[in-house]
Amino acid sequence: FRRVLFRKEVEDADDYRLNPTLLRLCSADKKKFCKDVKPGMGRAKQCLEANRKRPGFSAECKAKFEEMMARRASDFRLDSKLREECRDDIEEVCGYEKDSLDSVAGYDGRVIECLQDYKDELAVPSCQAAVHKLTERAAEDIRMDRPLADACFEDRMKLCPGVEPGSARVIRCLQEQRTNLTYECRATLFDQEVRFAEDIDFQYPLKKACIAEMELFCKKVPHGHGRIIKCLQAHDSSKQMSTECRTEVKRGEAREHEDYRLNYRVNKACDMEIDSLCPDVCSPFQGQACKGKVMSCLMENMRKITSQECKQELIPSIKTEVKDVSISPLLKLACKKDINTYCSGTTEKSQSIACLQNHEKELAKMCRVQVDKLTKLEMGNIKLNSQSDKCKEEMAVFCKGVDAGGARMYRCLNENKNKPDFGAPCKSTLTQRTNVLNKSWDLDFLMTKHCSADVNNLCAEAKSAGKESAEGQVLGCLANNYPAIQSKKCQKRFGAKFFNTMSNADGQKSPIGAPCREDVYEICNRLDAPIVCLAGTDKPITNAACAAMVDSVRNSKSEMNTFNKMLTANEQIKKVFSSMTNSAKEMDDIQSKKMAAFKEKFNVHVDEKHLRKTGNTRFLNKEGKSVKDLVDSSISDRQKGLKEELAKSRAARSEQGVTVTGWVALAGIGALVVCIVGGFVYLYRKFTGQDKVGQYTMVVKGGDI
Repeated sequence: FRRVLFRKEVEDADDYRLNPTLLRLCSADKKKFCKDVKPGMGRAKQCLEANRKRPGFSAECKAKFEEMMARRASDFRLDSKLREECRDDIEEVCGYEKDSLDSVAGYDGRVIECLQDYKDELAVPSCQAAVHKLTERAAEDIRMDRPLADACFEDRMKLCPGVEPGSARVIRCLQEQRTNLTYECRATLFDQEVRFAEDIDFQYPLKKACIAEMELFCKKVPHGHGRIIKCLQAHDSSKQMSTECRTEVKRGEAREHEDYRLNYRVNKACDMEIDSLCPDVCSPFQGQACKGKVMSCLMENMRKITSQECKQELIPSIKTEVKDVSISPLLKLACKKDINTYCSGTTEKSQSIACLQNHEKELAKMCRVQVDKLTKLEMGNIKLNSQSDKCKEEMAVFCKGVDAGGARMYRCLNENKNKPDFGAPCKSTLTQRTNVLNKSWDLDFLMTKHCSADVNNLCAEAKSAGKESAEGQVLGCLANNYPAIQSKKCQKRFGAKFFNTMSNADGQKSPIGAPCREDVYEICNRLDAPIVCLAGTDKPITNAACAAMVDSVRNSKSEMNTFNKMLTANEQIKKVFSSMTNSAKEMDDIQSKKMAAFKEKFNVHVDEKHLRKTGNTRFLNKEGKSVKDLVDSSISDRQKGLKEELAKSRAARSEQGVTVTGWVALAGIGALVVCIVGGFVYLYRKFTGQDKVGQYTMVVKGGDI
């Protein structure tokens, strides 16, 4: 009997008229919305399904139709279009799942899940489109996702009892209650989230919130493979992005960082690398997120990753963590207290890794470890720097074609930073990087790569002092022992680091420039960058380590090219300064003559003792009293006398009444005369009766007219 019922339901799937209930409830809607669609082959069903959310569609037909759609999602045989479009692909790709179905009971979603998992391998485009639509429905309505609906039935009744299905409301409710879900529900939900990560069409809340942004930023970006999701994430700092869209994008980013499998592009691009570099970090069969462990492992092994595609897909994820420290689960866990203390602001700067870097000494030990891991990556690739946009033009003009990895782009920009067209914002970014690198030797990608053996050999004591007390000590140790460094690559790298540091004003005050401090003070003037002075001087450099580092600069072709450009610019500055100095001397001569005349006229002299002590000039009279104090006292006495005279004058006026003078008095007298004359004229006319002349009384005569 069950076999017969199921077979009949399969046969009826082609035409809604074969279902009496659907025919009765949906005939009016068919005439209204699908008038020209012929029944059969599922055409009328597809039309009604597409129009069921439109205004005027009857609630009864909609409810019955969605009930039928939920049953259809449970077994591909109940979906006539899917069955027909995917006939060959089911046999080729999902043949095992098809053969294992129970022909009696039906309602088995294994074939549908197989089609969803291997969508990219399906040969028939119309089958791919049908599977895409099926997944889109499942992502929007839990009733269309039979495995998830069955696994989370009790959880839904308990945790989301009043949530209506549709618009991904139930799925969002389950996601927000993730920690309270049963294991089966949580695992199935996670598996579906991995599947939904492939396309924005499967993430209903994100797609709904970002309709305008998709048109604005991602109009030419094709759907699928997470491309539009990545496009929106790349523009999440744009002022043109709405708050609603940005909130959903940030929510998705945070979820991706909890598990690499939720980042479709990283999951596909780094599959082989994860198997080889991070095999035991997190089991893929746990049915839950790995809390960022695999992503952290990939970042730590960035240099060992051979797949360029994997590296390229990791870069946006790492940059996101650099921009927002609350994104990374491991960083957020280790630095929760420090983030709340130092980086709880809402500005972009307060949320970035730079905020924690600025408070490195105050950070907890575990937090510092996580910050250093991210900082090492940021220092090795400018694309991971949250301020990299400030160097966008400079990279295109001066370093076109240079790979950003291995600090190569940083090195190119440093070699060109003194050119006239090099922007100040990019210079500032490079200076900030140099300051960060000078704090610790192991933050420098190339230093770590080439100098580890020499550090262990020459600076073991400084290295073992611990990060709290060894900040800059290893770099200072390498600088003092530069001639003893064995590795040529380490010498070259440290020489380049010395050049960049000493190209800045007061570079000799850093640990790297410390061996050259005395020579800089003896040989250089305050206008020269230390390296310009030391590399260009004929005078002997007394410190052996400093002399060796300066020689390495002189022997480096690229650094000498930069040096010569700096020297040319420096000579121009000197010429300008020289002319300014000559003008200043002339002004000083004029000022001196005026000062001498002033002292002679008023018989005063300069208080030399006060000048040496404070640097300020003070004049004394013959009695040794300060001229300024005497003048201030005289002014104060005069002001006091004026105040007393003013007070007496006011008191006298208040006793005598109001006194008016000048034009005000003349106008008052004129007004008084006019009033008196006018009064006399009025009285005269009143008593003589002239005021009644010209008046008359109208008389109306009665009677017939």
